[in-house]
Amino acid sequence: MKVTYFTFLSFILLMTSAGAKAQLVSCNAFLQGNHAEIGINWMGAYGSTVAAPTGYHPQGTTSGGLYNSISCGSAYTSPSNFLGFVADPNLTGWTAYFGDYYMPGVPQEGWALEIKGHRVLAYTPTAQSTDSIFQLTGGNISYSATATSQTSTWEGVFDSVQVTQVTTIDT
Repeated sequence: MKVTYFTFLSFILLMTSAGAKAQLVSCNAFLQGNHAEIGINWMGAYGSTVAAPTGYHPQGTTSGGLYNSISCGSAYTSPSNFLGFVADPNLTGWTAYFGDYYMPGVPQEGWALEIKGHRVLAYTPTAQSTDSIFQLTGGNISYSATATSQTSTWEGVFDSVQVTQVTTIDT
């Protein structure tokens, strides 16, 4: 009985989330609600290092390049339709919207962590570890989409500290 119930519940959840958009592309997470969209790069900062998927509303290109993890492609990527954060607060159906708030990099978005004099910077546009002893490792590990929200989880480790960031957009 439990297996049947679980299978039925999984089928219902899969069917209700079919129209929602949340996805991982080249180590970047993309979340899309009805009135807001966000890109999360490989370091957990808002502002993708790859182009947003079709159907999103990026505001063109940035100037210069963005650092990208070697495991996610080349060290510096050429900007083309990167996505930070855009919104349609007047509910125009995306005919007139605001943003991008993080691309081309001003204002800057991200976070930093310093432990015993060792520092990591995880921000757009540079998004890189600056410490020669401890490197930040991590990435977007999961995403989910339901009928009411999209969620992405980023996890990383710097020195001995684990950082978990959960980003949720309501539809």
